[in-house]
Amino acid sequence: MPHIAIEYTSNLEGHLNVQDVVDALHSTAQQMDIFPQWGIRTFATAVENSRVAEDVFGGENGYVHVRVKVAGGRDDATLTKIIDGLHGALSSSLSTLCSERPVGFQLEVFRFDPAITRSGGSIPGSPTQRL
Repeated sequence: MPHIAIEYTSNLEGHLNVQDVVDALHSTAQQMDIFPQWGIRTFATAVENSRVAEDVFGGENGYVHVRVKVAGGRDDATLTKIIDGLHGALSSSLSTLCSERPVGFQLEVFRFDPAITRSGGSIPGSPTQRL
């Protein structure tokens, strides 16, 4: 953990450097010294069908929404460090785009419940690694 899911409206394609946003959020999570390196996952998806604010379908307004899932048990100060750090990275990575066109963005942190979550795989270092 964390799992960082980035959604962006497809009208930003060609204007938004998606890999830069992914890299900014991922490297910020790595540098926080909160998360195990093997647990950080960051991915982005374009949303094809959307409307933002007063736009008609396919209008100029763009939007970037980031959901961050973290394991429970972290205190409020740690959660604040996570949201402030990642929001700062997101803001910085979108600053040029926001100055060139109308774009909104939001970042939310969610705690998952390990009692109702299962994981698996073969990522080195992961406690779920199967040989």
